[in-house]
Amino acid sequence: MALFAILEALRKIYPRKNRIIIPAYTCPVIVEVIRSVGLQIDLVDLEKDSFIMQKREVENKFSEDTLAILIVHLFGYPHPVWKDFPVIE
Repeated sequence: MALFAILEALRKIYPRKNRIIIPAYTCPVIVEVIRSVGLQIDLVDLEKDSFIMQKREVENKFSEDTLAILIVHLFGYPHPVWKDFPVIE
């Protein structure tokens, strides 16, 4: 519910932004929440050894339509929070 509330609030603040970047490997519930808010999903591959999103691929997918990047700490591995992008952690 917290993710739903955050996305709904951001959607009202930035109505022209409709895309969220997420890791290609994540919990399916996250995908359902994003879709239920009416946002599009851009998937990003993970680094092979660290389970973090490939920053180069994030940079390539990021556009003026991107609302935020959803960072997921997979398997307890901390994901860096990049200050270059709007992030939901």
